[in-house]
Amino acid sequence: MGMRIIKTGYLNVLFFIDLIYKSIIHIVSMQFLFDKFFRQAERVITSDTALAKLLDQVFLKIGSSTDMFYKFQDNIIALARMTSAWWVGDYKNISKKSIIAVVAALIYFVNPFDLIPDFIPILGQIDDIIILSYLTKVLNKEVERFMVWQKEQSSQAA
Repeated sequence: MGMRIIKTGYLNVLFFIDLIYKSIIHIVSMQFLFDKFFRQAERVITSDTALAKLLDQVFLKIGSSTDMFYKFQDNIIALARMTSAWWVGDYKNISKKSIIAVVAALIYFVNPFDLIPDFIPILGQIDDIIILSYLTKVLNKEVERFMVWQKEQSSQAA
């Protein structure tokens, strides 16, 4: 019985070490992936055609998405509209660092081969939702300011 406890304890320690190792590898690969998207976002915001193409892809993905994105659709659209308004020069009340983060998240959203590839049912969309939800939460004040500004613009146009 004593050997069984030692063996079970040893296996638990090995399992725990393996879990920690895999978690570290996962975090490192996530950091690499996010760094890649941020570098790409820095390039995209300097190119009118690349940013236009990205925004088109975002709206196409939203339009063709499943019910899974339905609850988050307004947030994604707000981020895309804020980016678009910033791009054309109408909206300036956002820092460059924040716009790069938004563009990086939108690139992540449209990229089918991100952390969990989109072709994997359900899970492939959940990571997109998590990233965009987190960004919306972090930039909540920025998004709210944009929504107020957008409402003011709409009422002035009417």
